[in-house]
Amino acid sequence: MDLELLISPSGLGKTEHIINEIAKEKDNSKIIVLTPEQNGYNFERILCDRFNGTFNIDVANFNSLSRKLVKEIDNNKLISDEINLFYYLQIAEDLKESNNFLVNRMINDVNFIEIVDNIIKELKEYNIDLDQLDDYINNLDNDSHKEKVKAISEIYFNYNLKLQNNKKLDKTDYIDNILLCLDYIDLSNYIFYIDGYYNFTPKEYLYIEKLVKNSKKMVISIISDISRYVNCNLEQLIKGYDILNLKYYNLSLNDVYKNVSYSLDIYRKSHEIIAHINNIIKKLKITRYNILTIVQDNNKANKILLELENNKILARKNLENYDNRYKDNFSLAYLVDQYPKILKSQTNIFDDSVQVFEADDMELEIKQVARNIIKIKKEYEDKELKLKNEDIAILYRNSDYEKYKYIFKNYNLNVHIDKDLSIENHRLIKLLENILKFDDNNLAVEVMNILKTKLTNFDNIYKQHVLNYICYDTFKVTKTLEKKSLSTTIG
Repeated sequence: MDLELLISPSGLGKTEHIINEIAKEKDNSKIIVLTPEQNGYNFERILCDRFNGTFNIDVANFNSLSRKLVKEIDNNKLISDEINLFYYLQIAEDLKESNNFLVNRMINDVNFIEIVDNIIKELKEYNIDLDQLDDYINNLDNDSHKEKVKAISEIYFNYNLKLQNNKKLDKTDYIDNILLCLDYIDLSNYIFYIDGYYNFTPKEYLYIEKLVKNSKKMVISIISDISRYVNCNLEQLIKGYDILNLKYYNLSLNDVYKNVSYSLDIYRKSHEIIAHINNIIKKLKITRYNILTIVQDNNKANKILLELENNKILARKNLENYDNRYKDNFSLAYLVDQYPKILKSQTNIFDDSVQVFEADDMELEIKQVARNIIKIKKEYEDKELKLKNEDIAILYRNSDYEKYKYIFKNYNLNVHIDKDLSIENHRLIKLLENILKFDDNNLAVEVMNILKTKLTNFDNIYKQHVLNYICYDTFKVTKTLEKKSLSTTIG
């Protein structure tokens, strides 16, 4: 049971360090890299480029790791996706006489069952049981929201009852079985690397706890700044000064939520991760572990190893010093250097003019668009204003969306497809393309392209800075000149 926390801001070489460690360990140990699903392909590509293959190395996320472990234990109680769908259809049929508005949607639209299933999965992943939902419902003042939560709670109850009566487990419940069995699976020759996560669910923290307890070694990569957790500044660490009573703060969740230096910090989510890991360390009674940190100084990345016993730093080793990836880009190097120094946002601006929605497929995406249009039109009617159909434009990625035009008719919306109108030069499309295809090698040009769309609030920010200069900085300069003039006259 060997634990190492890899704490560093983004871009200083955490993943590269993990790759180098894998190179040293892969011949003598079995390696599993846990990274988010969207990052899995990229990590496998890096491994293939480096080692010409991924022999003895698995790249997985927590879900795919669960599927791998299922093969090691009895999975007769695990229900298939088809049976899971059938359960929901049975529940909808049983509740069709109720006032549950979700039931009719499930009966009339099989695709909607997947949305309900995702909600219930999420409730289970975060260990939210029916009693907690009931307490939440009782404390709600908004009747509309209360009705929605009650509807999902009723289906949640019947779904659990269906599983219990049939002595079956769904994939989320089955993880609990896997966690119990991890104590009996030999992981003594496995090294786990966790990289690329910015947050974990409660069940994933339980996974981490079991893997730390039973594996040969666990390395967890966290995007943060080590100066938040030790009682010295980074310059002292880099220059190797002898520091008496060097300590690591045993950060708790209570500190994160109640101490403004953590709760309003830009690394708040990372503080939560570290607080949870500290809790695991305490629970498993781990007294000695390591923290490897990478800090920036003058475009150099400095790798420092801290050896800890409880919260006391017993030893410190400056391992290496190398150029970071931003050495040839002044703008980004400056940003990386200054970003950790921003303790909290200066102003809180709420802007709901742009909203992002997620859908599992094109059909559900179109349905969400139709519902949003109905909602917007109703808001206009409530204000005694009229919104014409011609005032609404729907921009879509490709012609595949056109076959779902019929959905709008179901919502009494008349939609005309104008195939002669190109959207390539639309300002909104330009803004989205510049944001999504951002090239960090040419920061000034990319930022200018975003500003040229005139869809940002940069004008207001710029005006505020100009006003501050005119009203404040000019006043300081005038006062300074007056002082100099006065002293010259007296002299």
